[in-house]
Amino acid sequence: LIGLQVIGIKQGVDNTLLGTVESLMETGANDVLVVQESDTPGKKHLIPYVDGVIVSVDLDARVLRVAWDIDY
Repeated sequence: LIGLQVIGIKQGVDNTLLGTVESLMETGANDVLVVQESDTPGKKHLIPYVDGVIVSVDLDARVLRVAWDIDY
């Protein structure tokens, strides 16, 4: 998953490029994606890797779609 582009989905439509998966954190309850924002160096999104948030993973296209907003 590291290196995949992360796209936020709203109401079934690709909305926003959130960034690139930099790493994964193990929290005990679930894994968390650490996503480096493309436009703002140093800004990261922590996105839980759980059903309901992860919409799709396309390894061939290197894209991960998530039900997540850039403002979260």
